[in-house]
Amino acid sequence: MHKICMLLVAITISFNSLFCQKIERLILKGNRSIEIGKSKDVVQEKRDNAINKAISYYERVLEIEPEHFDALCCLGAIYYTKATDILKQTKVLGPPERSYDAEIKMIEMWFKKALPYFEKAHSINQKDETIIQYLITTYHKLGLFEQKKIAEIVLADESAYKIVPVSDLENLIYEDKK
Repeated sequence: MHKICMLLVAITISFNSLFCQKIERLILKGNRSIEIGKSKDVVQEKRDNAINKAISYYERVLEIEPEHFDALCCLGAIYYTKATDILKQTKVLGPPERSYDAEIKMIEMWFKKALPYFEKAHSINQKDETIIQYLITTYHKLGLFEQKKIAEIVLADESAYKIVPVSDLENLIYEDKK
């Protein structure tokens, strides 16, 4: 009986090790794809494909480990960057009388897509200032000013509050952690 238990423990450790290795490989591939996607030396189509591959790698990580902090942050950052890139282009291009309704909807869509990843990452690590900054900006861009104010309080005094996901807003604006 003892040998069977030891064998089961060894198998479990092996599987955990394999999952960790797979996650690490996927994260590295995602990070490499992001680097290609950011490169100005590469044609736009190749950059877009690289970003889409990175999204795929990070999503696969989350299928294996749904609370993987780095994958959550990276996915949120990709979608956030898509929103801010469109925002920058909208400000630079075109005459002021042009209608930007389509661009505004795209910007809002990308910020909305980024938000749950940032909120989940924040729930895992409430002290990460970068995630809190992303949340503040995302809340602001989506017009969620009460959540933005709470995120600013969290950034100023991490011991006082934690941010509650937007999906819980009807029930609660903030929770006192004391």
